[in-house]
Amino acid sequence: MLTYYSINKNTMYIASDNYFNTNTSIAREITGEEYVIKKEANKLMAENCLRFSSNYLHRKAITKDMTNITSKPPIMIDFFGSYIYFPLFSDRNSYNLWFNIRHIKRYEKDESRTRVHFYNGEDIVVDVTYYQFDKQYSNAMKLYYKISLRREAFYRETEVNDRSLLSQRETLMLDEFKRHEYLMHMQQLDYGVY
Repeated sequence: MLTYYSINKNTMYIASDNYFNTNTSIAREITGEEYVIKKEANKLMAENCLRFSSNYLHRKAITKDMTNITSKPPIMIDFFGSYIYFPLFSDRNSYNLWFNIRHIKRYEKDESRTRVHFYNGEDIVVDVTYYQFDKQYSNAMKLYYKISLRREAFYRETEVNDRSLLSQRETLMLDEFKRHEYLMHMQQLDYGVY
C-alpha cells in the first residue's frame, strides 16, 4: 500500500476504497495498473495540486472565476489544463470519486447508476444517477473549453507580438538598407565631382 500517488497522464480515476473505508483510495491507470493509497481521495487530490505549485483552494477559485461553477467544481490540477478532474460528490464528503475527462470515452445509464467506459476498453459502474454524472462531466468540459479559449488567446497574442517584433526588425533592416544605399549613392557623387 502506497502513502502517496502522483497523478500522471495515465490516471483514469481516483476513488475512495468504499463508503466504510474512506481513508484508503484507489488510483486506476489506463495501463491496467491499480494502486492502493493510504489516503483519502480528496486529500490525495489536494496534495497533487501542491505538487503542481498551487493549493486546492486556489484551483477551486480558478474554476469559479473561469466557469462560475461553485458546487462540486472540476479541478485543473496543473497550470496547463492537462489534468482536469471532476468529483462526483462534494469535497466536504470524505467518500469521493474523481475522474479524468481525457480518458472517458462515453457513459450510459445502468438502471439507477451510471456505467463509465474508458478509451482503454475498461468500464466501471458508479453509484450515481446518469443525470448527476452528466452534470459533473459537462462542468469539467466547460472548464476544459474555457481553458482552451484562454490558451488560444494567449497564443494569438504571442503570435501578434512576435509578428510586430518581426515587422520592427524588418523596418530597421529596411532603414539600414536605405541608409547604406544613400551612403553609396553619396560616395559615387563625391567621387564624380573630384
